[in-house]
Amino acid sequence: MTINNTSSMESQTNGYHPVLATAQVLIVEDNLINQVVIKQFLMRAGARIDVANNGQDALELLKTKQYDAVLMDIQMPVLDGLQACKQIREQAHLKSLPIIGLSARVCADTSQQCLDHGMNGCISKTVDPKELVNQITQWIR
Repeated sequence: MTINNTSSMESQTNGYHPVLATAQVLIVEDNLINQVVIKQFLMRAGARIDVANNGQDALELLKTKQYDAVLMDIQMPVLDGLQACKQIREQAHLKSLPIIGLSARVCADTSQQCLDHGMNGCISKTVDPKELVNQITQWIR
């Protein structure tokens, strides 16, 4: 994972974000380094975080816990992000859950694929902490 501008998150996102202070976010990502980096960015902004290693694990967590947003890797083993999102959207109580795709390469085709499968948006895993926080807060306000 590449991180744009390696300065502290506080300088990029002003640290704590009031919208995220009460937010429960599920990160669905199979890469441990990506999990840690994204989790740290969001925790510094105030969010509470759970992590699932694949789409199937995410579906299990969503049966027992309520989330304000999901960050979903597109390509994972067991159940990829696109198929997991499709299954989430089939559940009436999760139709409005914000789901933001994470992709190593975000292009017009990838973004459209995310939208076609029910995601609210897609961001690059070249993680920009400010963009990450902005995307999430845009959908959970």
